[in-house]
Amino acid sequence: MRNLVVLSCGVLAALCLQVAHAAGRQQYSPTWQQNKDKGYYFKKYEYKQKPADKEYKYQYVLYYKEDPKKKNWLYYYNPETKKVWCRYPTVNNPTYGGQVKMNKELWSVLPKEKQAADVYKINDDDYGKVGETCPVVPGAPDNASMQLPPADLP
Repeated sequence: MRNLVVLSCGVLAALCLQVAHAAGRQQYSPTWQQNKDKGYYFKKYEYKQKPADKEYKYQYVLYYKEDPKKKNWLYYYNPETKKVWCRYPTVNNPTYGGQVKMNKELWSVLPKEKQAADVYKINDDDYGKVGETCPVVPGAPDNASMQLPPADLP
């Protein structure tokens, strides 16, 4: 009987974990990884285009820790289009860092014609004004807003 109870608890815990994961439409990977060759850290941003989707799509959030200018921003890279398409300030940002700590919507989305694979080929002025409107979850037909990036940095 005791083995059955232990087994039941294990199955129940696994089911709860699956339900919790399935219930979340957006999430960021818990830890930063480093791409030493390209000089940045990254996290996965996973999302479901529709709440009922079973599979997550993903993009990467890039952070250039060693670059004095780029370390002020998190850059979103879409592996399907192979382009950086938006950015969000970090707590290091001299202009927006305090607002980031208050979880303000401070996105800056590039026009399609200015998007590029290499963040260093995009001029800061191309991003335009930082807005208080959050981008939509990529491909979401219901216009759901993207989740703010995590405040932690490597």
